Amino acid sequence: MESNTKGSLSPKPRFWAHALSRAARISRSLYAASVFAACALTAAPALAQNPMEESAARSIGYMDCVIRTEAATIDTAVVALVEKCHYKLDQPVADVIAELSAVLPLDDTAPLAEQLAPIKDRFTDAQFEYFVEMDAILDAAVSTDELGASLAKLEERALKSLGRSKEDLKVLEGISFARYSVELLSGYKETEAVFQDKGCCRFLRGVVRVARAVIAGVESGGTVGGIVAGVKAIAREIIRPG
Repeated sequence: MESNTKGSLSPKPRFWAHALSRAARISRSLYAASVFAACALTAAPALAQNPMEESAARSIGYMDCVIRTEAATIDTAVVALVEKCHYKLDQPVADVIAELSAVLPLDDTAPLAEQLAPIKDRFTDAQFEYFVEMDAILDAAVSTDELGASLAKLEERALKSLGRSKEDLKVLEGISFARYSVELLSGYKETEAVFQDKGCCRFLRGVVRVARAVIAGVESGGTVGGIVAGVKAIAREIIRPG
């Protein structure tokens, strides 16, 4: 066996420092998954009534874990989710990768109505209108605080007006998933300070992109689809864990 080090087969100290640092970050992310789930149990009374609240919170914790592995594609994200973040799938990894590759929207910056057009028939007009409203909220966002608050208000209204059918729950899951993704990313940081026209920083633009991606992902590919779509989206932006 050949080694890329001279006189030793042992990795350099810097390698171990990097490996241990990454392991520590992933460990913190697994802890974050449980913290987000705990937060769901103590959420505002109205939001705590969402049957999908705890699931969405836990899923965002897993998304944080996968982001910290530096995965950037569907296949690497699914593998990292299972091998690094210990998520339990109910089917083989290869099957999940193939399924998500077929159903996740290609353009995660497109309006939700466009991304979800292939599955629009699953929803009633009243249910689908919530995706249109989420688009409007995302497009009008001026800060992460304002965005989170607007999604929370929409979620409260959806809880009052929607039933609890499978499709109703998918809508509720999408809103909650987006709200928790905004909460997670608000604690991240920019890798560079870049500002766009209209005074809107790329950080907020990145948060909006990820929120839109997780909504489309969870509706098209289930919980894992939401996680993977968010990971793919953030890899294309300047946002990284703090």
